[in-house]
Amino acid sequence: MNQIPTILIVEDEPEIRNVMQESLESIGLNILTAANGQEALGKLGNNAGVSLILLDLMMPVMNGWQFLSAIEKSPVLKKIPIIVVTVFSDQAKDLKVRGVIKKPFDLNDLIKEVNEILKPTAISPQ
Repeated sequence: MNQIPTILIVEDEPEIRNVMQESLESIGLNILTAANGQEALGKLGNNAGVSLILLDLMMPVMNGWQFLSAIEKSPVLKKIPIIVVTVFSDQAKDLKVRGVIKKPFDLNDLIKEVNEILKPTAISPQ
């Protein structure tokens, strides 16, 4: 039996973070959340148990670019796939990430993108 994937949502806007969390939990995924990159790093530690990171770029304390730079220094953390979810999709094109979703986004598109990365443990939208 496959282990249920864990997604880390790094988003400073509580409303967006909550909608993403509820949507992904509704299809059976485990969710961790963080309001900025520094909080996300604290939750990750050297945790290879996170299957995917959904990352906003514009955040206080530690933004998405700083977060990406920090995890690139960890042999374990830099292997975790990342989808950037941002209004600034043009600025995300050159980042070393698995995908970019432009805000505002459709929840079905988000779920589809998450499932693509989580294969073969993908879970279908309801």
